[in-house]
Amino acid sequence: MSLWTEEEIQLALNLNKRPNFASECTGVSIDTRTLLPGNIFIGIKGDNFDGNDYGLEALRKGACLVILESDDSISNYVVYVKRSKDALGKMAKFARFRMTNTKIVAITGSAGKTTTKELLAKILKMNRNDVYYSIKSYNNFIGVCLTIINMPKYCNVGIFEVGTNHMGEIAELSEILMPHISIITSILPVHMEYFRVLTNIIQEKYSLFDFTSTLCILDIHDYVYMCPELRAINFVESVNTHGKQKFIEKYQTSINYEEKLNIYEKIAQEIRNKFATFAKNLLIINYNCRSYEIINFVSRHCENCNISVLNVYQNFSELTWEFYSSIVQWKNNSFNKNAYDIDFKIFMQNKVHAALMFCLINDEKMELSQSINLQEAFFSQDSFEEISGRGKAFTFQENVKIIDESYNANPMSVIESIKNAYVNHDKNKLICVLGDMSEIGDRSAYYHSLVLDFALLLSNDVLAFGERMKIASENVILPANLKFFDNCDDIVEVLSKETNCSVLVKGSRRMNMDKIINRFRSL
Repeated sequence: MSLWTEEEIQLALNLNKRPNFASECTGVSIDTRTLLPGNIFIGIKGDNFDGNDYGLEALRKGACLVILESDDSISNYVVYVKRSKDALGKMAKFARFRMTNTKIVAITGSAGKTTTKELLAKILKMNRNDVYYSIKSYNNFIGVCLTIINMPKYCNVGIFEVGTNHMGEIAELSEILMPHISIITSILPVHMEYFRVLTNIIQEKYSLFDFTSTLCILDIHDYVYMCPELRAINFVESVNTHGKQKFIEKYQTSINYEEKLNIYEKIAQEIRNKFATFAKNLLIINYNCRSYEIINFVSRHCENCNISVLNVYQNFSELTWEFYSSIVQWKNNSFNKNAYDIDFKIFMQNKVHAALMFCLINDEKMELSQSINLQEAFFSQDSFEEISGRGKAFTFQENVKIIDESYNANPMSVIESIKNAYVNHDKNKLICVLGDMSEIGDRSAYYHSLVLDFALLLSNDVLAFGERMKIASENVILPANLKFFDNCDDIVEVLSKETNCSVLVKGSRRMNMDKIINRFRSL
């Protein structure tokens, strides 16, 4: 079956006449390097390359149709448009329009989007073969459009990751997707260079719900510890390490503890601002807190919004689900970690999200009820393997464990990665390799200093890379354990001489920290 027909392209792009296909359509591509025979090629103008220059190459590689901006009359199998990126968007909207029986799931959040998506797709595909989901981190305009355009017509579930680094991006993508179920996995101070203040991030994330038809899910766990320094201090207080008190004294003064008081009222106020006139279903995910307090705060001011709470009580050995709404309240039996050989520390929050959405998708009405089995969905994720760039580990020279967190970095994610590496490493030494963090605004020096100090407290050595790290390294608590490098090659040379250690590699994408990972994989 052809993924796209000539008539559908004409309707989607509002063309005067029907285009000619050289063959049956097998997919849509914007890159001639990965284009397959039968693909439609769309020439997108980017920062480094102009796809409009590759129309002939696409045809030579077997493209069934080429969509370009410049009219050079190179073939009968070419359609010319004013702006090819707009054509991509129009095709995406048409693709969504023709999905009349497909359940669409949208996932956004400051952290956890990709892992939650991969977990959900994994457990869904165990039971059905009609699931389609975005590859890698295709969460910007081009990525989301390409994903939905390439979604097979027979699929009944589509899972999409929605990202943002500027105001209005989520609304634009959500209007294309028009999801049935959407979730905000977390709201954290990231991309601050563009958003400036946290309230802008909250508004941007919440815009996903404006286009959601059936159920909106909001995880409020991160509201409690929204500032990176508070999370770091809370963890440092629980460990016994040299320099601990200096770290606490240095960063405690930066925390406005008054802002952390009455957290339920603050959560409720933020939700009320959004949902006071919101005539939709909202499910709040909460952890180790009293569900009725939140729902009572919110429901008094959100008369049109049907609000319920899923509370998760978790410690190192047990997990208990509690569901509460104005209509029904039920509690699942708690289960013990040891009986199921499951590690609650790894992806716990993401596993809760995936288990919850799995049950909702498989319910005809997409509703929570006491009959659903959240435990079974949770357990089925236990064999999940970490994703490259997001915690996937491998062994080098038998006893050196490399932890690949190279995909991206912000203050919160670096602190969480260091915590996980510290808690789980089983070698004689822990070494943190940290590159610059991007898009964190005018407090860049402060946040780089915070993550360096945190890493120096919990690891044996820190290898830093990047100009921002270099500036921050001048004011750290434990400078003796810090080494600064100008390039990745020198870091690899030093690490290749280490034995019996765990190595965490973390940095923003522009730092190309994956070069370190690739070098070790090739040695």
